[in-house]
Amino acid sequence: MSRGEVYTNRDEIMKVWRPGHIELADWAEVAVVVPATAAVIGKLANGIAEGLLCETFLAFRPEVRKVIAPAMNGHMLHQPSVQRNIDSLKEDGYVVISTREGELACGYAGDGKLAAVHDVVNQVKKLRQ
Repeated sequence: MSRGEVYTNRDEIMKVWRPGHIELADWAEVAVVVPATAAVIGKLANGIAEGLLCETFLAFRPEVRKVIAPAMNGHMLHQPSVQRNIDSLKEDGYVVISTREGELACGYAGDGKLAAVHDVVNQVKKLRQ
C-alpha cells in the first residue's frame, strides 16, 4: 500500500507493483456493463470501488466512454433510488441503453428486460467512431 519495495521470492518477476484494475483501465476506449444490475449501478453511481468491475470503472481515464445496459425486475428498476442512480450516471457521462418490455429472468413480464444485443453492439460502434 505504501508503494515501497517489498522483497519476496518473486522479485525477479514482479519488478513493478501495478494493480489489475489499473492495468485494465489503461487500455480501454469504450467500457460496457451488460447486464447492469441495480447493485452495480448503485456502486458506480456512488463511487464505491468494490470488486474488479467497479474498481476498473472508477480507474478509467475521463475520455473513456462508459455504457451500461440495465436489466432487472421492473419493480427494482422503477425504485426512486435506482432511477436516481441511473440519472447520476447519465450526468457523469455514461450512456444508458434502455431496457425493454418482455419476459424477465425472475418470471415476471414487463419493463426491465435487457436491451437486444444488436442495440448494445450498435451503441458501442457508434461511440468508437
